[in-house]
Amino acid sequence: MIKKSVKIEIDKIIKDVWLEDICEDYGNGLLIKEASLQCALYHHLRLRLADILEKNNLYIYPEFYFKDLKYRADLVIVEMDMDMQTSYLSSRVTDIASVIELKYDGGTAKTTEKYIKSDLPKLRQYFQSLPYKCQLY
Repeated sequence: MIKKSVKIEIDKIIKDVWLEDICEDYGNGLLIKEASLQCALYHHLRLRLADILEKNNLYIYPEFYFKDLKYRADLVIVEMDMDMQTSYLSSRVTDIASVIELKYDGGTAKTTEKYIKSDLPKLRQYFQSLPYKCQLY
Protein backbone atom coordinates (compact mmCIF):
# COMPACT_ATOMS: atom_id res chain seq x y z
CA MET A 1 0.00 0.00 0.00
CA ILE A 2 1.39 3.38 -1.01
CA LYS A 3 1.60 5.84 1.88
CA LYS A 4 -0.54 8.96 1.65
CA SER A 5 2.56 11.16 2.08
CA VAL A 6 4.16 9.48 -0.94
CA LYS A 7 1.02 10.05 -3.04
CA ILE A 8 1.01 13.71 -2.01
CA GLU A 9 4.65 14.09 -3.08
CA ILE A 10 3.96 12.35 -6.40
CA ASP A 11 1.00 14.67 -6.97
CA LYS A 12 3.17 17.74 -6.38
CA ILE A 13 5.87 16.50 -8.73
CA ILE A 14 3.40 15.61 -11.51
CA LYS A 15 1.98 19.14 -11.33
CA ASP A 16 5.45 20.72 -11.28
CA VAL A 17 6.58 18.65 -14.27
CA TRP A 18 3.44 19.62 -16.20
CA LEU A 19 3.69 23.33 -15.44
CA GLU A 20 7.45 23.62 -15.84
CA ASP A 21 9.07 20.92 -17.96
CA ILE A 22 6.21 20.09 -20.31
CA CYS A 23 5.38 23.78 -20.84
CA GLU A 24 9.04 24.40 -21.71
CA ASP A 25 9.14 21.42 -24.09
CA TYR A 26 5.92 22.60 -25.75
CA GLY A 27 7.20 26.18 -26.01
CA ASN A 28 10.42 24.93 -27.60
CA GLY A 29 8.49 22.97 -30.23
CA LEU A 30 9.67 19.58 -28.96
CA LEU A 31 6.22 18.00 -28.77
CA ILE A 32 4.80 17.05 -32.15
CA LYS A 33 2.08 14.56 -31.25
CA GLU A 34 0.58 12.71 -28.29
CA ALA A 35 3.29 10.02 -28.29
CA SER A 36 6.03 12.64 -27.93
CA LEU A 37 4.07 14.25 -25.09
CA GLN A 38 3.83 10.86 -23.38
CA CYS A 39 7.56 10.24 -23.83
CA ALA A 40 8.46 13.70 -22.53
CA LEU A 41 6.23 13.33 -19.48
CA TYR A 42 7.67 9.87 -18.75
CA HIS A 43 11.22 11.25 -19.05
CA HIS A 44 10.66 14.20 -16.73
CA LEU A 45 8.76 12.13 -14.18
CA ARG A 46 11.52 9.47 -14.13
CA LEU A 47 14.09 12.16 -13.40
CA ARG A 48 12.14 13.96 -10.70
CA LEU A 49 10.62 10.86 -9.06
CA ALA A 50 13.74 8.63 -9.17
CA ASP A 51 14.30 8.49 -5.38
CA ILE A 52 10.61 8.09 -4.54
CA LEU A 53 10.16 5.33 -7.11
CA GLU A 54 13.17 3.38 -5.90
CA LYS A 55 12.37 3.67 -2.18
CA ASN A 56 8.73 2.62 -2.61
CA ASN A 57 8.81 -0.13 -5.27
CA LEU A 58 7.04 2.23 -7.67
CA TYR A 59 7.18 2.19 -11.45
CA ILE A 60 5.89 4.40 -14.23
CA TYR A 61 3.91 2.02 -16.40
CA PRO A 62 3.18 3.34 -19.92
CA GLU A 63 0.10 2.13 -21.78
CA PHE A 64 -1.28 0.32 -18.74
CA TYR A 65 -4.26 -1.84 -19.67
CA PHE A 66 -7.19 -1.97 -17.27
CA LYS A 67 -8.63 -5.34 -18.27
CA ASP A 68 -12.01 -4.98 -16.54
CA LEU A 69 -12.61 -1.54 -18.04
CA LYS A 70 -11.04 -2.35 -21.41
CA TYR A 71 -9.14 0.96 -21.26
CA ARG A 72 -5.48 1.67 -21.79
CA ALA A 73 -4.14 4.59 -19.71
CA ASP A 74 -1.27 6.63 -21.09
CA LEU A 75 0.83 6.54 -17.91
CA VAL A 76 0.16 4.94 -14.54
CA ILE A 77 2.38 5.12 -11.47
CA VAL A 78 2.10 1.76 -9.77
CA GLU A 79 3.48 -0.15 -6.82
CA MET A 80 4.61 -3.61 -7.91
CA ASP A 81 5.78 -6.77 -6.23
CA MET A 82 8.60 -7.79 -8.56
CA ASP A 83 9.16 -11.03 -6.63
CA MET A 84 5.70 -12.27 -7.49
CA GLN A 85 5.80 -15.26 -9.83
CA THR A 86 3.44 -14.46 -12.68
CA SER A 87 3.74 -14.37 -16.42
CA TYR A 88 2.07 -10.95 -16.69
CA LEU A 89 3.81 -7.83 -15.47
CA SER A 90 0.47 -6.13 -14.82
CA SER A 91 -0.42 -8.94 -12.38
CA ARG A 92 2.36 -7.72 -10.11
CA VAL A 93 0.62 -4.40 -9.43
CA THR A 94 -0.34 -4.09 -5.78
CA ASP A 95 -1.44 -0.43 -5.70
CA ILE A 96 -1.85 2.56 -7.99
CA ALA A 97 -0.74 6.08 -7.10
CA SER A 98 -1.72 7.94 -10.28
CA VAL A 99 -3.47 7.47 -13.61
CA ILE A 100 -2.57 9.96 -16.33
CA GLU A 101 -4.51 10.43 -19.55
CA LEU A 102 -2.94 12.69 -22.15
CA LYS A 103 -4.30 14.54 -25.11
CA TYR A 104 -2.29 16.48 -27.66
CA ASP A 105 -3.96 18.50 -30.34
CA GLY A 106 -2.25 21.11 -32.44
CA GLY A 107 -5.59 22.45 -33.66
CA THR A 108 -7.72 25.31 -32.46
CA ALA A 109 -8.77 25.74 -28.86
CA LYS A 110 -12.31 24.75 -29.81
CA THR A 111 -11.26 21.34 -31.19
CA THR A 112 -8.80 20.80 -28.35
CA GLU A 113 -11.56 21.27 -25.76
CA LYS A 114 -13.76 18.73 -27.57
CA TYR A 115 -10.84 16.31 -27.87
CA ILE A 116 -10.02 16.57 -24.16
CA LYS A 117 -13.65 16.13 -23.13
CA SER A 118 -13.71 12.81 -25.00
CA ASP A 119 -11.61 11.31 -22.16
CA LEU A 120 -13.93 12.45 -19.35
CA PRO A 121 -16.11 9.29 -19.45
CA LYS A 122 -12.92 7.22 -19.25
CA LEU A 123 -11.71 9.15 -16.19
CA ARG A 124 -15.15 8.79 -14.61
CA GLN A 125 -14.97 5.02 -15.10
CA TYR A 126 -11.52 4.92 -13.48
CA PHE A 127 -12.84 6.86 -10.49
CA GLN A 128 -15.91 4.65 -10.08
CA SER A 129 -14.27 1.29 -10.76
CA LEU A 130 -10.70 1.23 -9.49
CA PRO A 131 -10.24 -0.41 -6.09
CA TYR A 132 -7.36 1.99 -5.43
CA LYS A 133 -7.59 5.54 -4.12
CA CYS A 134 -5.43 7.12 -6.77
CA GLN A 135 -5.01 10.53 -8.32
CA LEU A 136 -6.47 10.99 -11.80
CA TYR A 137 -4.96 13.41 -14.30
